[in-house]
Amino acid sequence: MTDDLLTVGETYLAAARMALAVWLMLVSAHWIASAGVFGPDGAVPWVRMAGKGVIAGLRRRLPVPLLRLWMAAQMVIAVMLFLSASTLLAMACLLAALVSHGSFLLLGGDYGSSGADKMGMIVLAGTFVGTAGLMTGDDALLLAGCLVSGGQLLICYMVAGLSKLRQPAWRSGAELEGVMAHAIWGAPWAAALLRPRPVAQAASWVLMLGEALFPLALLLPEPWLIAALAAMLGFHIATAIVMRLTLFPWAFAAAYPAVLLLGQVARNAIA
Repeated sequence: MTDDLLTVGETYLAAARMALAVWLMLVSAHWIASAGVFGPDGAVPWVRMAGKGVIAGLRRRLPVPLLRLWMAAQMVIAVMLFLSASTLLAMACLLAALVSHGSFLLLGGDYGSSGADKMGMIVLAGTFVGTAGLMTGDDALLLAGCLVSGGQLLICYMVAGLSKLRQPAWRSGAELEGVMAHAIWGAPWAAALLRPRPVAQAASWVLMLGEALFPLALLLPEPWLIAALAAMLGFHIATAIVMRLTLFPWAFAAAYPAVLLLGQVARNAIA
């Protein structure tokens, strides 16, 4: 089992690193383009952000050109991670990405982070631990890394589904219809598709049950687990198109290889 797990894990973690690299490239490019929001005349200037001590001091001393240079360096790390052929180089890139983007999120506070950033950072950490397991031949460490990444994804989906199920507006379809009709996050064509209440209600229930019950997919045969992951990826892509949340598909998809490995372990355990 150890050799099989390490062999399969090597393939899965390589896929995770590539997805993480694409996510990091996109988020770096976003902040290279949008760094001006933190400037003196921007929407959320560093100097006006709440906070005291070291973090506030660093914000005041970080001009926009230096932030863009920082994100450009992070882009280089992402490219190296994507192209990395050795486990040691991959680990170095993952660690550098964790330090770089983690530091940026700390400086940016609530404005600089999103759900995609939180998921991306967790998967970066899990992939780093899993890759360390590959390098040392320690299948327990590999599995621990996959539990961090894949476990977070399963919890995220389940909690999202259960929280929606508790809300009457989601159960009736009104909330989903309202989101699609939102002036900023919605899209007129999507709102039109969901305007008939039975359609909105059916779509809401499919989403809620799919999220809440997703952890059970670990017990399905691998082709069915892949189909379940593909369905969730389709949801993230649709969300990216309609709500312009373009970073979410890559951050969440980076955890999918870990879920596949956990599924294999779970099926073997009950076989």
